[in-house]
Amino acid sequence: MTKKKEPVTIDATDALCAEIDPELWFPSMENGRVQSSYVAANYAKSVCARCPLITQCLLTAIHNKEEYGIWGGATPNERKNIRTANQAKKFIITLQDKADDLGSLNVKRKR
Repeated sequence: MTKKKEPVTIDATDALCAEIDPELWFPSMENGRVQSSYVAANYAKSVCARCPLITQCLLTAIHNKEEYGIWGGATPNERKNIRTANQAKKFIITLQDKADDLGSLNVKRKR
């Protein structure tokens, strides 16, 4: 019998996503792929790339097998390909290197 992993949570108080409209993190999905919301996904990724909690967020999403949304700068399909902490680190470095090309931070802030 396999032991079920307990979900992990993080304190998102200092996360940039806590200040932005939650809809940004869940662009339209169809068959597990981001469709018409490519631009929205890139905006979300650009915010993640600048967030101090990006590593914790990505590793938590992988551990919890999050099926939807942008977590730690990764889409569900991208997260499926990240299996180790080292792969997560490489993904984050690449994301941060191209953050300026992804989009601007001019997104709707929560009120």
